[in-house]
Amino acid sequence: MKRGVWLALCAASCQPPPPGGGGSGAELRIIAVDVGQGDCTLVIGPDGTTVLIDGGGIGRADAVAAAVMEESKGRVDHVVVTHYDADHLAGLADFMLGPDRLANTADDGAPGAALWDYGDDHTCTSQTCEKWRQVSRGRVSVMEPGQELQLGGVTMTCVAVNGALPDGSHVTTTDENSRSVAFLVEHGDFRAFLGGDLTGGGEGTADVETPVARYTGRVDLLKVDHHGSLTSTATPALAAWTPRAAVISAGTDNTYCHPSPTVMQRLEQSGPLLFATGEGITATTSRCTAVTPWPPDSVRGSTVRVSAWADGRMEVDGLAVP
Repeated sequence: MKRGVWLALCAASCQPPPPGGGGSGAELRIIAVDVGQGDCTLVIGPDGTTVLIDGGGIGRADAVAAAVMEESKGRVDHVVVTHYDADHLAGLADFMLGPDRLANTADDGAPGAALWDYGDDHTCTSQTCEKWRQVSRGRVSVMEPGQELQLGGVTMTCVAVNGALPDGSHVTTTDENSRSVAFLVEHGDFRAFLGGDLTGGGEGTADVETPVARYTGRVDLLKVDHHGSLTSTATPALAAWTPRAAVISAGTDNTYCHPSPTVMQRLEQSGPLLFATGEGITATTSRCTAVTPWPPDSVRGSTVRVSAWADGRMEVDGLAVP
């Protein structure tokens, strides 16, 4: 992406909020950006307040910058890192550093945004984590359970971080994914769950999903945790969430075999309309031994755009969701 576009992003992110409000006719937008095998989400409130959550993997900074420019006209008020895995953080860190890959220069992405993560304990020693430390030094705050971000009548509440919930309960976290920052997004009668790579007990991971789902109760939109990995999307959690629509962020023919056929079966039994940024597994290999069993009414292959209103109405890619 050309340097001028990045500079335009910087200028746009510092502009005052556009007019708008949080009434029943006001639109909330949630965009699952296609970053290949990785994760990047934009949440845009009715007043234009924009939250950028993660930013995909290595080489995805341009995709993040393009999505921010297209969807929010360059505005970013909050940046959230759910956890420090490279497929969530690498593209975000490079976007924040800008094309020159230097912190605190004129081409930095989202220079005025508030930055949030789960609290750096320096156990991550990767180059990606070092880049995040460069760009976030002196600016980043630790997200706490129950903390709220306000987006013009929309409330994003942190419902999990480091295994801790707002009700004071705590699940001992066993890996990086289980530490993910997770949000309940509420706009009147509409509710969405965004959980990063939160784990649900699969493959020996900590089950953080189930107590979180019992805490949040039903949701209309589920951003499927961990790209549909077998570690996540636990059956008890799905039973509590009962989503009307679900979105999977996963790359086409990715090396992790996401989404898991077992998770796809759980989702089919739960009944939401299914949308995905990629095609999952289209051909079997020695590593990925099954083609992704997509339901016939699923929509997949590019950025997924959700619009929602306070009366509970929801559209995904222009399709009304009952």
